[in-house]
Amino acid sequence: MCNNRHNKSCVNQTCGNVILLAKYLDKIIGLVTVQNLDDSDLGELGIAIIKKYWNYGLGTDLVKEAIHWGSSYSNLSTIALIVEKRNHAAVHLYQKCGFIFSKKRLINIHENYHSTYEMNIKVKK
Repeated sequence: MCNNRHNKSCVNQTCGNVILLAKYLDKIIGLVTVQNLDDSDLGELGIAIIKKYWNYGLGTDLVKEAIHWGSSYSNLSTIALIVEKRNHAAVHLYQKCGFIFSKKRLINIHENYHSTYEMNIKVKK
C-alpha cells in the first residue's frame, strides 16, 4: 500500500496516479493512465494503443489492470472516464470491464461539438 503523499509531482510516489505500459519486443505499444483529480478520491482513466495492435484484447487487459491497481493499491474510490458516444468499440470495452454510464455530455472542441458519455466504476466501497 502506498504511504508517501508528500511529493505529488512523482507518479511513483502517489497513491492516486499510475501509468501502465504494454510492450512488445521492447517497443511500447499501449498505455493506460489513472490520474487523481484534485486530491479527491476520484481518478480519471485514459488509454492509448497503437492502431496496429487494436483488436487483440490489449485494451481490455490494460483497463482491467488499471481497475485492479485502483482496488488493490490506490487511495481512490472511483475511476471515471469520458468517451465519445460514436466510439462504440471503446464504449463496449468499458462496459465489458464494469464501467457504468453516469452522465451524457456535449463537449466543445474548437467549435465542434461532440456527444460523450461519462462512465465510472467503483474500485473501493
